[in-house]
Amino acid sequence: MIYNGIRSGEDVLKAIASGTETLLVGPMAAVGGESEGFHLLCQQIKVDLRRATLIIGCSVLLSVGSQVISESTW
Repeated sequence: MIYNGIRSGEDVLKAIASGTETLLVGPMAAVGGESEGFHLLCQQIKVDLRRATLIIGCSVLLSVGSQVISESTW
């Protein structure tokens, strides 16, 4: 489980590649607790994640493994 530190789709991809099954968005990323801001943040993360998976050539997110990350990117 990762709590906090998730700010982009790339962060989500790295977390999944490292074996994380649960991600929680921390209070700093929740845009002051506003539901509309939180919705926008989630939409942006979703777009980023789609882009990141396309860049690495992955068509199925669950097939992402540790081979897509290196120590310098985490």
